[in-house]
Parts: sequence; structure tokens; C-alpha cells
Amino acid sequence: MTGLPTPPATLAAMLPPDTLAGTAALVVGAGFVAETAAAGLTEIGAAVSKIDLADAKAVQHTVGATDAEVLVIVPPDLTEPEIADGVSLGSWQAGPGSMLESAFGALAAFGAARAENGGVALITVDPVALHGGPGAAAAAGAQAALVGLVQSLAVEWSPRDLRVNALAVGHFSGAGGAGLPGNIPALRLGEARELAWMIEYLCSPYAAYLTGTTITVDGGDSLKRYLLEPVHTRNEFLRGGR
Repeated sequence: MTGLPTPPATLAAMLPPDTLAGTAALVVGAGFVAETAAAGLTEIGAAVSKIDLADAKAVQHTVGATDAEVLVIVPPDLTEPEIADGVSLGSWQAGPGSMLESAFGALAAFGAARAENGGVALITVDPVALHGGPGAAAAAGAQAALVGLVQSLAVEWSPRDLRVNALAVGHFSGAGGAGLPGNIPALRLGEARELAWMIEYLCSPYAAYLTGTTITVDGGDSLKRYLLEPVHTRNEFLRGGR
């Protein structure tokens, strides 16, 4: 078995290079996914600007003042394993809580700025948003909130010609996880171009009838189940053996 094949090398692009010609796009975030989003949107003609997501008020101000028709929000990775017993209110507020504040503020500012002219918003989440998991209570709760936010805004915004979707992003080459392919049903990491293509599509007019949805691109990783798993112990996810 070799797993799911990579796309042929001849497939350099999925959409025409002028798909977003004359369109301003703003990518909010940092790291591999944000860089991939910026490169992909540039590839199909968008004029891309980038800002960090760290300061919620600064992000809200920048997004509210921009003329960008396309907004891509890439929240920071919050999936460092930590059982719920070990998450303090302070650490939640500094991590997931802060991320939610920045993401909500950015989307709200974009909706207000584009209320008369329409636009497209896309936010990336971790697949844990859709199914949770041990060691990810704080992250899963925050990420799931983003999915619910996308669904709510999609209904409220559609009459204003505003689309909003989420993209659940798995493991990709260039973003770490070199030892993970054997644990992914596809038996490989995703390629950056595969992620870029999905972002390009969701932000393009080709997806004009798609809103309020979350698409997962992870090689089946979030769906995997094992016939034989280690036996769980009573204390596995508890502090102090309670």
C-alpha cells in the first residue's frame, strides 16, 4: 500500500491566474498556513497584504479600515496537548480566549466594512474543532466556537453578498510533522499546493454558492479509527489519580 497519491507535478495551479485580478485580499496570521494562503491568493491575481493576529484591537482596526474584498484569518496553533485538569482560567484566557477575541473582532470588522459591497471571509481551524479529543479540551472548545461563528455569520451575511467558510487544516509538508505520515490514512503529509488550491477555491467566485460550511483537508487524519487500541486506564486523563 502506498496511500493516496500526490497530485501530478504538471498540476501547478487549479484556477486561472487572473481569477482574483484586481481584488485586494488581507491575510491575518503568521506561519506556514498564512504564508501558503498569501502565496496561493497571489498566484490567482489578488493583491495580498498580511498582518499578525496577536493584538485583537489592532487587528480589528486594520480590518475595519481595509478595502480588502477577501479576508483570510489563520489563528495560531492551540493544539499542544494539555488535559482539561491542567488548564487554568488564566491560561485559557491568554490562549484560546485571546484567539477567539481576535478572530471574532476581525470578522465583525470585516462584516461591517463590507456590508454594502460584499466579500469573502475564510478562517482556518484545526480538525479537532469538529470532533474534540483528549488533551485538547481548551483548543477544541475554542476552535468549535469558530465553526459555530462561521455558521451563524453565513446566515446573517448572505443577504449582504458576504460569504464566510472555515477550512480545517491537517498536517502538511513544511509545517512539521515529519514523523506523522504513518499515522495518517493517506500515508503522507499534504503538499502546500494542495492547501493553497483549497484556499484559492474557497476565496474565489467558483465557490459563490458555498457559505457556512467547514471543509476538512487532512488526508483522512481526523476520521481514523483503530481496530485495536491501547486499553484506557482510569487515571489516563485525570490529575492526581482522582
